[in-house]
Amino acid sequence: ALPISIRTSRLLKNKLLREFFNKRDVRIAISHAINREQVNQLVYNGMYKPRQYSPLPMSPQYYEKAEKSWIEYDPDLANQLMDEAGYTEKDAQGFRLFKDGSGPITFIIEGTDQTGTPTEDAVLLVSGYLEKIGIKASYKYSERALYTQHYEANEIEAAWWGGDRTVLPLVPEAIIFRGVQPDRPWCPGWGYFYTDPTNPAAIEPPAGHWIWDIWKIWDEEIVVEVDPDKQTAAFKKILDIWA
Repeated sequence: ALPISIRTSRLLKNKLLREFFNKRDVRIAISHAINREQVNQLVYNGMYKPRQYSPLPMSPQYYEKAEKSWIEYDPDLANQLMDEAGYTEKDAQGFRLFKDGSGPITFIIEGTDQTGTPTEDAVLLVSGYLEKIGIKASYKYSERALYTQHYEANEIEAAWWGGDRTVLPLVPEAIIFRGVQPDRPWCPGWGYFYTDPTNPAAIEPPAGHWIWDIWKIWDEEIVVEVDPDKQTAAFKKILDIWA
């Protein structure tokens, strides 16, 4: 598996980006825009397997559907999905505009990978792929302590970070899958709400949002279950929501 992944935040202070990243078609478009196999060949000498963040094949919780969802490199489909999401207008440079016309869709991918590292090479390729579907995404290196300050303040627009805890995901309590690991900040405020609603950074998810379903499955079907096979079956319900 490629050792890194991109995570876009659902809870940004920037309302236009928040609306953008909360659209499922946009997230699927971003996934189809990335040429994972090319990244694998150019940066990692073909040593890895392109896949989605999900349990690895040697895991008892391995789920092929989750591993392979939306990973095909298909820029035409990515562009189609962006159009269907309502982002059809472009500026003179070819970047798509926010729906209110205020400017091009642009965001920062933040991580701790320094210049010259393979993982930085990989994220720069990702930026190039996104440009081909009209999205301007720039990578910014942050020292670890600064990165921590940013995710704690809900200031990371998209994170470039490792894809770990995938062999025995239930042992570390599936913290990334449940959105309660804040340094993988796809929904930091919701995670804070789940772990401690009194946290000043906590944000209550909207009623009916699928994150409530994930938490309910975890609390009512996995944590209380002693049969590992039944735990795995319940966890795959969470993976179905992810996929």
